[in-house]
Amino acid sequence: MPQGRGGRLWERIWIGLLHLVPLRLYTVIIRGIAAIPVPRRLRRKVLGVLARWVGMDLREAELPLAEYRSFAELFVRRLRAGARPVAGDGLAVCPVDGCVVSCGRAEAGELVQAKNIHYRLDELLVDRALAQRVDGGSYVTIYLRPRDYHRIHCPAEAQVVATQHVRGRLFAVQPAMVRNVMGLFVRTERLVIWLESDLGTIALVCVGAAAVGSIGTVFVAPRGGRRYDPPVSVGRGAE
Repeated sequence: MPQGRGGRLWERIWIGLLHLVPLRLYTVIIRGIAAIPVPRRLRRKVLGVLARWVGMDLREAELPLAEYRSFAELFVRRLRAGARPVAGDGLAVCPVDGCVVSCGRAEAGELVQAKNIHYRLDELLVDRALAQRVDGGSYVTIYLRPRDYHRIHCPAEAQVVATQHVRGRLFAVQPAMVRNVMGLFVRTERLVIWLESDLGTIALVCVGAAAVGSIGTVFVAPRGGRRYDPPVSVGRGAE
């Protein structure tokens, strides 16, 4: 939806104020609060209020609400069986729930963050060989809202060739930040996962965010990064 001058001004003021907040400390505090265990007798009420506040659809959750010990557990909930059927072979499937912020084709090593804001593929991936392999390919940037399912799935039958943990700041990553902060994704902490599949080479970039600041994997992905020999096989649609 187009914004007037007033809306854009308030966006810039809000973003300017965010730059003054110690977001890593804020993230530690929020994660600590979210991990506080809730007594079983209070879970339906307390977690139910929080879930409604962020807009979660609990009908898709794997477990009844009372089985989640904290909001942190609810936040990374699995989905019930069959909630996300996986498309057939020959297609790349969407790895996450969320809103598409931008999409297109990486041309001459550049991607579009937002209108009039571009960033470099090699700066995002911090791996020249991987950047060269995916240059010219299609890309999509997906924003996971607090309400969304926060587990990430493999877009194709693939093998994990390498991972790279990239240190950086923990920004808020809402669309307003994407529209206004130059180089947001190359300045933010992230995990780059190099996949080889029948559809070609895939770079899956998991971007950290303020208040969350944590990216976990079901395979070993140590801080810093590593290559896998042999590569780790991951099925289409698997975590």
